[in-house]
Amino acid sequence: SDKYSAAASGDKIILTPKAGQTTSYSKIEMAVAKDTSLPTEIKYYNAEGKHVKTETRSGYTTESGISTPTTLKMVDHTKNLTTTLTRKKWKVNEAINDDTFSKRNLEK
Repeated sequence: SDKYSAAASGDKIILTPKAGQTTSYSKIEMAVAKDTSLPTEIKYYNAEGKHVKTETRSGYTTESGISTPTTLKMVDHTKNLTTTLTRKKWKVNEAINDDTFSKRNLEK
């Protein structure tokens, strides 16, 4: 990333802001599965170093060499809120018409 430096620590990757970068989090810890090298849990820390959010990723499936989790769960520890996204189906490298991203279509 342009904004974060990464360092490995066991089965975790620790991301910290690069000098001079303004970021939303002072530290991000990513737990990575040894067998797949995919993130399973991501912890976000605020400027004071307090753990404020936890994202978990589970149920990874792979299609055409691309792996993505079936379930993403984000817990906001400061507001005691949880959001869960569950993927029902997906397509990899699906052709999308350029007009889909025109200003006119995006404003609908």
